Amino acid sequence: MRKFIFALILAISIFGLLLLPSNAYAQSIQSTELPQSTQPTKSRTRVRKNIYTPQGQKDLQTLKDALTLMRERGCLDPASWYFQGAIHWLPNPNQLERNPLCPSYTSATASTPEVTQLLQNFWQKCPHLDSVNIYHFLPWHRLYLSFFEIAVRNITGKDDFAIPYWDYTDNGSPENSIIPSAFRSPADATNSLYEPLRRRILNSGSSISAADANDPTPVANQITQDTLIRDKERAYQAIRFRDFSSPLEGSPHGSMHVELGGVYRSNVFNPITQTETDAGLMSDVPTAGFDPIFWVHHTNIDRLWESWTRQREKDNPAATDIRVTAEQLSSVPWLYNFYNGSTAISLQPSEVVSEVYTPSYNSSVYDKLDEVPPSPRAQNRSRDRFILPVEDIVVTSEEVKTKLTDKLTTVNVPLSTPVEISEDVAERGAPSGDENYELEVQVSFQGQPRGAYDVYLNLPNTEATVDTLDTNAYFVGVVNFFEVPSSERMTKTVLFDITDKLIEQVKRREQPSEIQNLKVSFLAKNASTAQDIVVETVSLRKFE
Repeated sequence: MRKFIFALILAISIFGLLLLPSNAYAQSIQSTELPQSTQPTKSRTRVRKNIYTPQGQKDLQTLKDALTLMRERGCLDPASWYFQGAIHWLPNPNQLERNPLCPSYTSATASTPEVTQLLQNFWQKCPHLDSVNIYHFLPWHRLYLSFFEIAVRNITGKDDFAIPYWDYTDNGSPENSIIPSAFRSPADATNSLYEPLRRRILNSGSSISAADANDPTPVANQITQDTLIRDKERAYQAIRFRDFSSPLEGSPHGSMHVELGGVYRSNVFNPITQTETDAGLMSDVPTAGFDPIFWVHHTNIDRLWESWTRQREKDNPAATDIRVTAEQLSSVPWLYNFYNGSTAISLQPSEVVSEVYTPSYNSSVYDKLDEVPPSPRAQNRSRDRFILPVEDIVVTSEEVKTKLTDKLTTVNVPLSTPVEISEDVAERGAPSGDENYELEVQVSFQGQPRGAYDVYLNLPNTEATVDTLDTNAYFVGVVNFFEVPSSERMTKTVLFDITDKLIEQVKRREQPSEIQNLKVSFLAKNASTAQDIVVETVSLRKFE
């Protein structure tokens, strides 16, 4: 009888899918009509705990129990492991002649009405696409985590469950740089948290800072815990949402994906793609959501976002660009369709903003946030600036068309209007008006590049290599290629708040108070330079 009831619920749910609109633009989607019992109400708040605390270990066991049950369910069941992973992304079905994990999703079966509607409305909806990611990356993943938590509670009956986080950027204890043991042992199919397609030395208990001889990347360019800490702290310097989200997505987010998945010297069989591959599941967007470690990685990324938001709102409670807005989400539309248990949920931009900051379906907080340094720049911004929104001023937008290689590559960007940083501003270390600057870099690529490029601003004119310099004085962020693969040429846009770097360079008298030229340099770090990666344009904007 219970199987019949579940089958009936699932049939009704799938019928609801067929009624959902297939237009890929979120602004055209109407919220799904829900029964009164499933309408959102203010939910009780659960706490996401550090994975190494006793409470975090308890939640990790619940996650393991849930995934054991979810792996037993068919791939079209919204509460199944495959369905939940597919929400993030999937391999191209045309490349799947067979798919034992989901026979309904192959080159021969993916065109059925049922699967077509899933692809249009629920599957492969992670916003790792140009322009979309800047505003949607963090909100979409926060809601993805939130509705996954609901699924785990429903399937286990553990109503107090919240996904624990793994803070691999905390160097206070050696264990923080090691994959938690529950994901590594036992190393077999009896462990629903274990995934063999990870970086092998990490699955064997080595630190993320350990040199990996199986990685074709030179050891000096491999990711370390210090790299992730550097990139997190650099992202924390931003004072606007968009300038925080963009570098954070690159690293630690993207860098940690590739670090966990790994890139191998020899190919191994990938059960998700049903092909031989040179990388682990977490290294590629189409397969990342199928590795259980994805969840504790992304709760940490979400925790970093919450840490930054809390501090910036303390710095300047009047600021309206610390939080993502419905207008920003609508400017580059994206689907926000999830499952609240077995019921389809479709959210409009205003509903997304509400659920992100004042959740009704699922409220989760963190047992500990990072101590983000206060920003004098954020504190000095005029309250009047937020009464009537002021558009950014484009200082320059230069087409550079420069191919990136495994060598240090520098592009020169002349400024038609000089950047003026007075001695007073340099001395105080913070502007007091419209003297904030955002650097935009647009690159194009084709295929599936991996890895990252470190980005530097105004490296000195010297024959010394980057390794001999205090790179933190010039480092502004990372261009990371954790991307959806494409046979067509694609573009990727990254943003960096470079205000602090410019002020520091003027204060050190490396730059004049009127800067008339910028030099932007790119250095391959664990990057696949065989791909044709081109820096298309470099732009500079001024904002208040």
